[in-house]
Amino acid sequence: KKKGDCDWNQGFGETDAAEKIQYAINNNKPIVSPPPGYIFGYKSYEDIDLFGHEFENENGEKLIFYIEDANGIFPDSVKCLDPDEMNFHFYGEREVIYNILPREYNKPPNWIFMECDLEGLEELSPVGGNYPTIHHQNKLTYATRYLAAIAVIGPPIDL
Repeated sequence: KKKGDCDWNQGFGETDAAEKIQYAINNNKPIVSPPPGYIFGYKSYEDIDLFGHEFENENGEKLIFYIEDANGIFPDSVKCLDPDEMNFHFYGEREVIYNILPREYNKPPNWIFMECDLEGLEELSPVGGNYPTIHHQNKLTYATRYLAAIAVIGPPIDL
């Protein structure tokens, strides 16, 4: 089952928090230009799937939206994220994407985040007591970026 943020401006059930966070992450990535005479190329694409329970801040709060309940009862007050909660999970996702995962996977500086696909779901947790959860399922795509001299590889092809 899909879950949403209930869009506080339009009434309950109008939008999905995962989609809003996904849009914000994908459209607010750092833009780095190659030096003159060079282009960036990308190879070795890699997808990382996260359920949402994997990472916490120093206060024990899940950085990615994840709530479990042994009885599977999720009232609207839990399902509907207010703007502060949306911001918390937006910045939590960014922390996971840009800082935690590169460190956890011991990746070089040219391992670059490409895009995310987030989906708000209600399903059983894969850990612990296998409790019902609502969470943001993450598919995060990374690639290795390299610098190529245009003089060596030739100019881009016009189609």
